Amino acid sequence: MRRARLESLLPEMAAALVVLLVLGGVFLVDAADGRRYAEQTAAGVTGQAAAIRARVEQSLNARLFLVRSLVALVRSNPDLTQTEFEEAAAAAAEGITGVRSLALARNAVATHFYPLAGNEQAIGHDLLADPNRRGAIMEVLGKRRFLIQGPVPLLQGGVAVVGRLPVVLPDNATAAIQGTPRGKVWGLAVIIIDVETILREAGVADAGGESVEFAMRGRDGLGASGEVFLGRPELFGEAPVLADITLPNGTWQLGALPRGGWSSQSPYSASLRLLGGLLAAACGFAVWRLVRDPINLRREVAAARETVLVSECRQSMLVDSVEDYAIYMLGPDGTIASWSNGARRIVGYGAEEIIGQHYRLFFLPDAALAGVPDVELAVAREQGRHSAERWHLRRDGSRFPSVTTIAGIREDGRKEFRGGGEGRLLGFSVVTHDLTQRIEIENNLRESNRRFQDIVGMAGEFIWESDIAGRYTFASDRVQDVLGHSPAELLHCAMIDMMAPEDGARMTAMLRNRAATAHPFRHEEFRCIGKDGRTVWLWISGIPILHADGHVTGFRGVAQDISDQKVIENRLRRTVEKLERSNVELARFAEVAAHDLQEPLRIMVSYANLLVRRYSGRLDKDADDFLGFIVESSVRMKCLIQDLLRYSLIERSDPPASLADTGACIREAANGMKDIVHAIGATIDLPDHAPRLPGDARQITEIFRNLLANAIEYRAPDRDLKIGIGVKPVGSAWEFSVSDNGIGIEARYFDRIFMVFERLHTHQVHPGTGIGLAICRKIVERHGGTMSVSSVPGSGSVFSFTLPAAAADDHGPRAELVAEPAAS
Repeated sequence: MRRARLESLLPEMAAALVVLLVLGGVFLVDAADGRRYAEQTAAGVTGQAAAIRARVEQSLNARLFLVRSLVALVRSNPDLTQTEFEEAAAAAAEGITGVRSLALARNAVATHFYPLAGNEQAIGHDLLADPNRRGAIMEVLGKRRFLIQGPVPLLQGGVAVVGRLPVVLPDNATAAIQGTPRGKVWGLAVIIIDVETILREAGVADAGGESVEFAMRGRDGLGASGEVFLGRPELFGEAPVLADITLPNGTWQLGALPRGGWSSQSPYSASLRLLGGLLAAACGFAVWRLVRDPINLRREVAAARETVLVSECRQSMLVDSVEDYAIYMLGPDGTIASWSNGARRIVGYGAEEIIGQHYRLFFLPDAALAGVPDVELAVAREQGRHSAERWHLRRDGSRFPSVTTIAGIREDGRKEFRGGGEGRLLGFSVVTHDLTQRIEIENNLRESNRRFQDIVGMAGEFIWESDIAGRYTFASDRVQDVLGHSPAELLHCAMIDMMAPEDGARMTAMLRNRAATAHPFRHEEFRCIGKDGRTVWLWISGIPILHADGHVTGFRGVAQDISDQKVIENRLRRTVEKLERSNVELARFAEVAAHDLQEPLRIMVSYANLLVRRYSGRLDKDADDFLGFIVESSVRMKCLIQDLLRYSLIERSDPPASLADTGACIREAANGMKDIVHAIGATIDLPDHAPRLPGDARQITEIFRNLLANAIEYRAPDRDLKIGIGVKPVGSAWEFSVSDNGIGIEARYFDRIFMVFERLHTHQVHPGTGIGLAICRKIVERHGGTMSVSSVPGSGSVFSFTLPAAAADDHGPRAELVAEPAAS
């Protein structure tokens, strides 16, 4: 009777239990949804607060930058007039709203205003005389830092913030590019900014609309400890979202809170509970029907079995479709009972040749002999599951790394073996994953990372990355050697904060332009301030970092320290300028000296010759000798001055603009020596061909004339003189040689003979000025060639020089390699 009563109550009890379970599930879902809604609300409020903070900072800094421009103006012109100040301030503030006034106070006395209208009475006012301002102004001048005061109410109406920045006249050019230069304090620059405009541009008034409420505190940059100047002060006691707005001398704190306070209940909670109640009722009714009607229950069981069979079929199809894993079944004794397509692809066996084989077939011989397969199956049998990384064997005998997971399958569905007759083991499921590709990818990634780290560490430059605003997100270790800052110190710091102001402005404009055009920049020079205060010149190149959708998210690049190169460059520029001035002065001196010396020398020679003609033989022999010495020395002095002038004017002649016929040059030089060659019984062998080269024909002729005269002067007295002129191509140049069979030169004098006024013999033995060979070498070097000599004392000498086939700057005409023959 009691059992029948329990059976009659069983449907209601089952229905009640199901209703309670469903309602419990609905309660859990409702609680989770409430937590999600609270998190989503907090995230939304946080996002709006962050946006407001960014807009307030941007709007405020855009106006505070005007003060820095005023400071730069005063540094460049400490004595600027009111008119100049108004023009500069109007140009700087053009298009910027909310600036109530800009002012300069020299020695804390108001001297300049923009706009001047309405502020005429304030000119000459001593700011330190106002006790309400004295403390702030003394702090600005004493600490030499930017100070923001306010918001404060204005006498003219409205609320504003007052920004004051000291104006320091730097002691030198190096101090001028420092953030706070050392030098004399000129005074201070002042800006008054309308707070309502700042808040309106930032959208604080209408940000959040009906959903979010805002308040701000931190008057005078005191942050969380400052006075509330916007919104309800009580808001900061209701756990709001806080965001700090950074000022030059402190912070403002922004508080954001959903209107009506925080709520942990989702707006859909009522609907969810209603639907949950309906679902619980439906489920309870269904269970009541199932328990109450055994026939329906048997039908549901049959349908469930059919669903299981379909699920098994689908599972089999799914297993066969997986090719990245070897999935197969083992019998209780470890023999293979099923084989998937993935197993065939990875291991290499077909189903017909592997089913019935033992599991140990996949193990390495040593592991199989050690009983590892049996141990793994035993662990899976006892614990229900076993996983291990090991080597697997393929059909062709090769091996591959893998992760193999073995799971025991029992009749009662339990995983672990508990003893007794229940839970008979039906077999094992095995899943093997080939790790070859993963290990290869990991090795490649490690090698790539190691290669990257090696390259970054060995690079002479430091490598950097930044976000779209130019804040560092990565810097290599090399940056500490260049700027003195560690990579950790630079993270999230703006690049322009360590640059000279004008270079920082140029970097900001360049990054903005490159972000818009997605173009790289290369070899841009910037001046940076190192941690120790020194100026570091950097050569910076960078490329934009593109997101998948194509927009620029930041930049990456390299920076090279070129400070030493800049020092050398400046030193070389000064040296070149100095040399150019010196060369001009020397050339001018040579012209003047040659002209001024030749005039009295001509008179001296003329009167000396007159004395010889009139009094030769009428005086004693000593007087005749003395007159001869005067004439000879005067003529020699005249030759020296003329040769010196020719030497100094070589570099001043215009560069070659056309081709010179070297054959004609050789013939002209030889014809000029025809009489003396005939008189001494000498012979000159001329080349059959000579090229046309870019050069000055007059100067090339002078080379051959001096070399022929040198060969005639230093001929051997015991044999007839033979002179040969040779021409041959050498690479991209032509080599000319003048050989003779004269007295020769010792090797130790080879360099000396090309120096000005260097002689190896006395004037009485071999007359001459000692400048001829120096002129030859200078002409050759001016044409981009080289000159040398080879000689055997007592046998003769060979003077060789080269002239390039192209002009020295590679822009002149090129030689005609097919030259006309030179006459003998």
